[in-house]
Amino acid sequence: MISILIPIYNFDVCAFVNKLHTQVTKASIPFEIILMDDASIAINKEKNSSLKSLPCLKYIQLETNVGRSKIRNLLANEAIYETLLFLDCDSDISSEFYLSNYINECTKNVVVCGGTIYQQNAPTDKKMMLRWKYGKNREVKTALERNNNPNSALTTNNFLISKNIFNQIKFEETIVKYGHEDTLFGYKLKKNKITVKHIDNPLIHVGLENADVFMHKTNQGIENLIEIIELHKIENDFFSDVRLLNYFYFINKLKLRPAFQLLNKIVSQHLFNHLIKSDNPKLILFDIYKLLYINRFKLNK
Repeated sequence: MISILIPIYNFDVCAFVNKLHTQVTKASIPFEIILMDDASIAINKEKNSSLKSLPCLKYIQLETNVGRSKIRNLLANEAIYETLLFLDCDSDISSEFYLSNYINECTKNVVVCGGTIYQQNAPTDKKMMLRWKYGKNREVKTALERNNNPNSALTTNNFLISKNIFNQIKFEETIVKYGHEDTLFGYKLKKNKITVKHIDNPLIHVGLENADVFMHKTNQGIENLIEIIELHKIENDFFSDVRLLNYFYFINKLKLRPAFQLLNKIVSQHLFNHLIKSDNPKLILFDIYKLLYINRFKLNK
């Protein structure tokens, strides 16, 4: 009835997968769990491959890294059931009813997103503070909030989708760097008149990166956004659905880009240093940094 699909990269998923396996076993439905490792380091591969002994679990090791989009398409190709549940590896379960909540949503044509939460307590390692603050303040949203603009609120760390819908859309494999593959996926669903349903069934995001890594990923995500616009048939509603692009479009319309480009040269490095070094990084400065970074690029919009 359900295929649980988890791409893995350099993360120990043993505790997470054992909890999932226990819950789905108690549900007494046909299931499979497919783990696909995207060329992780040896110690992680050794730990996670021990899960192969669990019933109804398949572990697949990729020899070369294929990226966040392609690995999800490969997982879907391996799945034998018509309902696919995609989960990120750096997650933990927040409720004993997590799997049963999704099983109740299984129908022929459905896309359901459960959401994300973070640990209540701030990390003791201050290098993780920026990622935790951003997650707590920007990513944690109720189903009611997410359903206001459902397709743009899709996050691929925790969502259920019918296989026939997935095969219509699929992840764009030209996106190989980190970021916004979920934005494009949600947009393509919207263009195909498929609306995402959001429910309150979150996973805990436990895989916090240090601020330096998170800033690097932020830059990559913005570069991906530019590539998506340049390489795909993107209409104006895509700009309005993505807050950063909406601000960019507004600046461009008012012919303020030269001023922002100059400001970028003056203050971006100072903002970057604050965000990676501060014990209490300011998210407003993170927003300004992203806006300055995207104004480095030329877009014909």
